[in-house]
Amino acid sequence: MQIINEPQNALSQATQGIQWAYPNLTWVPNTFGCYDSNFQDDQIPLIAGGGSGHDPAHWGYVGPGMLTAAIMGTVFQPPTSQEIVKVTKQVTRQRRVFFIALFVKLS
Repeated sequence: MQIINEPQNALSQATQGIQWAYPNLTWVPNTFGCYDSNFQDDQIPLIAGGGSGHDPAHWGYVGPGMLTAAIMGTVFQPPTSQEIVKVTKQVTRQRRVFFIALFVKLS
């Protein structure tokens, strides 16, 4: 049984599905990161993520009362530090953020 149409397109197809299922998310260009469009920048944002191997599930937890944002790397690779900074700057202007399980790939 095959659940992936084309392995080289699996991640882009997964993000398209999440975009369709969760229209309240804003996607950060040139990353696999998204954030809750309704987030008010008067609270400390909670950002999680990791690699997009078997479990790019963090996207599904972004929303009110849950994660503020999620940033994923490519398949089985964590996001780069530049991608994490880019998503963080899109989400908040504060100088404080709470990160969960972000393993950084230094580029």
